[in-house]
Amino acid sequence: MQLTHLKNPIVAHRGAWLEFDLPENSVASLKKAIEIGVGATEFDVHMTLDDVLVVHHDSDYFGLPIEKTLYTDLQKHVLPNNETLPTVAQFLEIGLKQKQTKLVFEIKSSVLSDARTLQIVDKVVTLVKSNAYSDRLEFIMFSWEGAQYLKKQLPAYKVSYLNGDKTPDQIVQANLDGIDYHITTFKKFPNYISECKARNLLLNSWTVNYPEDIIFLLDEKFDMITTNKPLEFLKLYLDRK
Repeated sequence: MQLTHLKNPIVAHRGAWLEFDLPENSVASLKKAIEIGVGATEFDVHMTLDDVLVVHHDSDYFGLPIEKTLYTDLQKHVLPNNETLPTVAQFLEIGLKQKQTKLVFEIKSSVLSDARTLQIVDKVVTLVKSNAYSDRLEFIMFSWEGAQYLKKQLPAYKVSYLNGDKTPDQIVQANLDGIDYHITTFKKFPNYISECKARNLLLNSWTVNYPEDIIFLLDEKFDMITTNKPLEFLKLYLDRK
């Protein structure tokens, strides 16, 4: 279950944007993350009123609520680098053409209802379909119900839980693959690290932006470390090898 094929544990949070003055979750930030050679790059997904899966972190885009707005209306607003709001289809087309950098696909919980969160999962499942990319694509979710629902439909894909309120034993019982908790959770519950290793669960942490924290997680052999400073910490990782 461990990500032995991951060439390094550094995950670009919303792409490599901060260090290169790019919009987060943009196609450009995705391409830059791949270019600099991080082990993985993460992106956030919402669904529009007309059921288009789009890549964006917040639930609104230029003040427009994504879930209540048609994609064509969202497209009228451009990012600072003149990109339009990217779709998941665009991200997958680019990201799955290469095999060096893994894609970490976060399905955001619906702000409208839990039922719609599951509808978003259904749409993602329809888009992914094949198991062919299970070594290059994995999923993370804050929704406990949604993560379990996704895992049942895509059992070949790894699904980790984000919210920080479940123990490693609960993760195992839910048939999920790992935990992806904020660094503060691991500081509060350091026993989770050894418990995950004992249960062969994936270990990821977000969002890690201080050198002392990343050194701690590297020493603890985390599978993935998600950061807004992927280039800086990739260099730190390589210097420590």
